[in-house]
Amino acid sequence: MAERTFPLRIPDVILTGGLYYHHITNFVRSIKRENMLLLDATELMDNPGKVMREVAEFVNLEPKINEKHFYFDQEKGFYCMQPPKDSERGSFCLAGDKGRSKNAQV
Repeated sequence: MAERTFPLRIPDVILTGGLYYHHITNFVRSIKRENMLLLDATELMDNPGKVMREVAEFVNLEPKINEKHFYFDQEKGFYCMQPPKDSERGSFCLAGDKGRSKNAQV
């Protein structure tokens, strides 16, 4: 087993990753606010089709993916994407140990 070196070196991203105000302020200096789309990760988990539709509309594309393309997988605890009707593929879904289930213990 490797010996630990003290003090532990923690990557800066662990300490600064959640400082959204600071990061967004830096972006606003070079990108106009109307050219930014801020998304809520909770909304993406709760209604991925709605968020995908909003992203398409924001970039002036026809929303080809929306609410009707997703279903909630009770067993996994999160949304999965239905395959196209003419596809022989199964659903597009993360493995059960992936993603952030609402029922996950932290």
